[in-house]
Amino acid sequence: MKHTTRTTATALAALLMAAASAAACSSQASNAPSETTEPSAISVAVPGHPTLVAFLATQATGDDPSLLQITVLKSMNSQYSAAGLAVKIIDTSHATVAQITNFGYDWHLDPSIKVQADADARFAQAERVTSAPTTILLSPAGKELRRWNSMAESQDLAFALQRIGLTSKSS
Repeated sequence: MKHTTRTTATALAALLMAAASAAACSSQASNAPSETTEPSAISVAVPGHPTLVAFLATQATGDDPSLLQITVLKSMNSQYSAAGLAVKIIDTSHATVAQITNFGYDWHLDPSIKVQADADARFAQAERVTSAPTTILLSPAGKELRRWNSMAESQDLAFALQRIGLTSKSS
């Protein structure tokens, strides 16, 4: 019995180490722009980084402000990511991961911009988001610093980022 328990414990430890190694490798690997994830916990912050979280209707068409907001987010990411800014897009159009798989590619998003499905609106409800676009600036600790309940213009976002000490790469 002792031998079986030791063998089981050794196998379990090896399995856990393999899982940890795989997780470390995947976090170090460059994410493809089209990578999307399902919500796993009610947290939209990127721990340790100031984060711009944009709740957007990625399946919108025409002149929907969500589509305009994407251009502004790409600009903020380009200017402030070197200073530690993380940008995250959360889809509010109730699309599944499969439906938004190519979103990052289609919009030429930098791989550092994370796109997340929120088909059941868990994130939107947790963050009290009632319309798209809504953009929230979070502190590295996940505290809400500023919220835009409509289209957030680049000069407003840049000013808010500079107020928390971020500098653009063009500064």
